[in-house]
Amino acid sequence: MKALSVHVENHIAYLKFDLPGEKVNKLTLDLMDDFRNHLKSLESHKDVKAVIFYSGKKDIFIAGVDISFFQTIKTQEQGEKLSRDAQAFADEVECFSKPIVSAIHGACLGGGLELALACDYRIATDSPKTVLGLPEVKLGFIPGMGGCVRLPKLIGLQQSLGIILPGGTVSGKKAGYIGLADDVVPYEFLLEKAAQFIKNKNFKKAQKGFKGKKNLFYYLLEKNPLGKALVFHLATKNVLSQTKGHYPAPLAAIQVVKKTVSVSQKLALLFEAQTFGKLCITPISSNLVKLFFLSEEMKKDKGVRSDSVPRVIKSVGVLGAGAMGGGIAQLAAYKDLEVYLKDINEGAIVRGLSQARSVFTKALQRKKIQRHEFENKWAKISPTLTYAGFRSLDIVIEAVIEDLNLKKKVFAELETKVKESTILATNTSSISVDDMARDLKHPERFVGMHFFNPVHKMPLVEVIRGEKTTDEVVATTVQFAKVLGKLPLVVKNRPGFLVNRILMPYMNEAAYLVEEGAQVEEVDQAALSFGMPMGPFTLLDEVGLDVVIKASNTVVEAFKERFQRCELLEVVYAAERYGKKTQEGFYNYNKKGKRSGVYERIEDFRKDKKTFSKEH
Repeated sequence: MKALSVHVENHIAYLKFDLPGEKVNKLTLDLMDDFRNHLKSLESHKDVKAVIFYSGKKDIFIAGVDISFFQTIKTQEQGEKLSRDAQAFADEVECFSKPIVSAIHGACLGGGLELALACDYRIATDSPKTVLGLPEVKLGFIPGMGGCVRLPKLIGLQQSLGIILPGGTVSGKKAGYIGLADDVVPYEFLLEKAAQFIKNKNFKKAQKGFKGKKNLFYYLLEKNPLGKALVFHLATKNVLSQTKGHYPAPLAAIQVVKKTVSVSQKLALLFEAQTFGKLCITPISSNLVKLFFLSEEMKKDKGVRSDSVPRVIKSVGVLGAGAMGGGIAQLAAYKDLEVYLKDINEGAIVRGLSQARSVFTKALQRKKIQRHEFENKWAKISPTLTYAGFRSLDIVIEAVIEDLNLKKKVFAELETKVKESTILATNTSSISVDDMARDLKHPERFVGMHFFNPVHKMPLVEVIRGEKTTDEVVATTVQFAKVLGKLPLVVKNRPGFLVNRILMPYMNEAAYLVEEGAQVEEVDQAALSFGMPMGPFTLLDEVGLDVVIKASNTVVEAFKERFQRCELLEVVYAAERYGKKTQEGFYNYNKKGKRSGVYERIEDFRKDKKTFSKEH
């Protein structure tokens, strides 16, 4: 079976891409040659007036270039040649004598989008599965197949930098709004609509140029030298604030777009290729590519038996309407699952619903969902003070405070309110799953499902297998986490599980540094300079010192000789300075959450008062 196949109907050649033996379509140089050969054949086909290029994969257009190839590149010259070869292919697609329409459904990423940009027109579906983006900066390099050159000319500087620099994606609907897609259609009628579109164009090739919205901002920022300078300045400032200069690819992408936006396409592509060649051999790129493959390995359900068949989760219960409970309920509803959010008092329910609604509102404001989607998803959360409706649920996630006796009491009651097949999950960050399940009648259906705050942003979920947890329950919980858009990691029921076992020593050592004389701000700044997203004391204040103390108790108890909690943490905890939630922690906060100063009593507690450099 070949990856590319073609059939002709009503003067249109339908060119299908379906890579044999693979779940996704990926581009390689050999496939580019195959594509060329098909185009040469269609060039001379007198009955063909246009080509519609589409995917044979479910929910995937083209996931990008085969990443494994980048591991073979050892020199700048090799990287530049790869880019030039790919650019030459895209040029041939762009210069093909007959119009080519990319009919896009599913993920259209990296080289897949760069190929679509070289086509005359792009028709995208309105399915949530359809996303378009250029994620190359996440691998330490830039788009090298013409993406840095064609995208800004098509949709403008602001929109293109908004896609290239974070390595993000846009939905099919947003692609239509910003001019990246010429039309947005229902998935069921993609090919029919694509055919009708090109017929309405009288089988003419597209005129090159800007297809975005020409509003006031377009003329002020895109057509004005001062406006362009401002766009690049703000983009650079934003990148530096987020990366602290540790990642060269986004900054290089800005320079490529800035240098190529007003020169010939030939010179622009040359500069893009040269920059690509320099970046793809850096240690940063090498490590990011390795990290990509490690992430892909994690998606292969490590810790799940291959013969375990997961059940489908359609309905979810959440016990506890605090920050975590409200976040979990929001995420499940966002994924169109029916959700019951239960607590013991109305005030907690109101707070949980308020938190969930604020996340939905931000998604609406950022155009991630439409107004009707907002209302439909929001309506899927049913608040309750009773167990009414719980008998029909597929899974119930407990998210009450970290107290073993309270959790055991909650599950003892819950077990009598649900059907025997309902999975019972605990969102514990530290308490033994086996200890919680010890008195249950059916401990085989009990599992840990540890989310991280904020739930809608943090990608990881720890799935904790108890001593008696069945393989089917683990497999179902893992699959459920994937449905929620998370990266599930199956771990054993050990003190601290995985994340806290790593995080607690990190926070503890930071406290020892301050106890010995370092300043709180200095430690945080050193961590930021090293490349951490936030300093350890900022993190402590965000999470809440009360939560950290409780979570670390299991680690302290398990590793008494190896891990002793720093006394400084105990002093700040005793003063009830828990962080943002109390407006006082290692930093002081005003009512809007803005921080200033540090905890005054730390100075009295210091011991040796050493001095430290950032390197230390």
